[in-house]
Amino acid sequence: MKKILGVCLALSMLMAFTACASQNSVPDTTEGSIATTQQGGETSLSGTESTTGKTDSTTTLAETTSETSQNTAPSTTKSSTTVTRPSKGTTTAATKSTTNQTAATTKPAEEAQSLEDLMELVYTDFEKPMLQNVQISPEDTEYYLGVKDLQFEEALASEAMITSMAHSVCLVRVADGTDIEQMKKDIKENVNSFKWICVGVEKENVIVDNVGNTIILILDNQNRQLLHENFLQYAK
Repeated sequence: MKKILGVCLALSMLMAFTACASQNSVPDTTEGSIATTQQGGETSLSGTESTTGKTDSTTTLAETTSETSQNTAPSTTKSSTTVTRPSKGTTTAATKSTTNQTAATTKPAEEAQSLEDLMELVYTDFEKPMLQNVQISPEDTEYYLGVKDLQFEEALASEAMITSMAHSVCLVRVADGTDIEQMKKDIKENVNSFKWICVGVEKENVIVDNVGNTIILILDNQNRQLLHENFLQYAK
């Protein structure tokens, strides 16, 4: 009986020890779990923080790239504008050049000098008496120029309206190819310088000259040199 009790007591003690051992191991396991959980939380937290750090870094890089693009865009636009801008000087020069060429093309041909205009210039600075211009016809060439049937294109005489005044200026325009020197000689040798009543011009005061195809005959005793110089200056 005592042995049985002893065995039971031993079993009871063994079970008590076993229970104590189980209770002591639970807190260690819990603390380990908690530690593990905390460590896991920290790890997760650290991971989150690391991820956040990467996100911030990515955001900062994106902002930097955006700012760089914004700064670069205006520069590119300005450069493009500068390259494509037309040159005002070249355009103006081309406009001026085109205008000059058009003016040269449309310039009217210079009109031939009329005998009436030339006669007016011959009398520059000359105190004209009462004069009249007369168209010389082929039938009148002997009276005005001293040569009958003189060949010419047109002729004009300016003479005093008072027959007592010895004065006459004749302009004769001849065709190309005319022997002008021979014609001048014929006029000077044959003109009647005393065709007026009681008055006349001395032979040495008779002037016959030409500019191009235009011949002048001057009969005047006082002002022949002035008339001659005006003719040489203004005849074309």
